[in-house]
Amino acid sequence: MRSRHAIAAVAIGALVALAGCSATSASGTSPSTASGGAGPSSSSSAAPSTSAPATTVPSATVLSSAEQADLKLLHEQERAGLDAFSVFAARFPSQPVFANLTSSQKIQLTTVTAMLVRYGLGDPSTGLAAGTYAVPAVQQLYDATVAAGTSADHALDAVEHFEEQNLASLQAARTHTTRADLTLMYTNLELASHAHIAACTVALQHAASRA
Repeated sequence: MRSRHAIAAVAIGALVALAGCSATSASGTSPSTASGGAGPSSSSSAAPSTSAPATTVPSATVLSSAEQADLKLLHEQERAGLDAFSVFAARFPSQPVFANLTSSQKIQLTTVTAMLVRYGLGDPSTGLAAGTYAVPAVQQLYDATVAAGTSADHALDAVEHFEEQNLASLQAARTHTTRADLTLMYTNLELASHAHIAACTVALQHAASRA
């Protein structure tokens, strides 16, 4: 049986490939969005350029209202995760887990952003600075996560709670769609969230053994 780390690596690789494929426009060019602003997720993240073959971009009308709402919610949650983990990486530089989480979260956000582009949906974060979100529930989750990280160990606990909330959203989103591309993305995002929780658990165990 493969380890969690091996499964996570496969999931991240799949997310990178999916982001590249989803972001490819009908003309074969990858869209680029500005990332300037107040922090790591200001506006939206640019999808990486890949050699994936061109695919037809479906119309947003193909998606149900629930599918569209799920994509926008998950985009904001992934963005909130990137912002929160970046705060913790700067706040607790001696704990390398936060920098690793931030790098992983960038891939996840890029993947969801690319799917929004693929379906012609607007970026809900346009014009918003890092730490501010279009969805009130996501704003509350971000604020609570950052506030809870008063120490490195507390921040690890906060990340675990954040990922549990993200998993709940992903699992709900999977029940709202039968589309193969969305289901694949949600499944891989779930694997990545589980990997984040496992990384925090290991870091907490190491910290406890040193105490």
